[in-house]
Amino acid sequence: MAEELSAHIYQEIGKKQVFLNFLALNAMKNPPPLGFFRDFVLERSGENRDQFDIKLRAMLPLTDLARLLVLSHQIVGINNTFRRFEKLAELEPANAELFFTSWQSL
Repeated sequence: MAEELSAHIYQEIGKKQVFLNFLALNAMKNPPPLGFFRDFVLERSGENRDQFDIKLRAMLPLTDLARLLVLSHQIVGINNTFRRFEKLAELEPANAELFFTSWQSL
């Protein structure tokens, strides 16, 4: 059932490339981990108020990037961010150093 769902999702993405644009826009809504003066962005509300949320601010953008690029390449069956960056480095050798740097920070 999971394989059928994945196949359906990739088939739909192939028909509606605008989905990837929306996914990228949504990923860009998360502010970067550093502010204007290169200080860490702290949470303004919630249980982590006045603290730096490393998962949200530092890791989520990398996860979103890997997910978006894997979907754009229609790579099926890789659901681990580290493995996604490995595969992307293999598919895009010109960007391999960038992908290697990204997964080193995970």
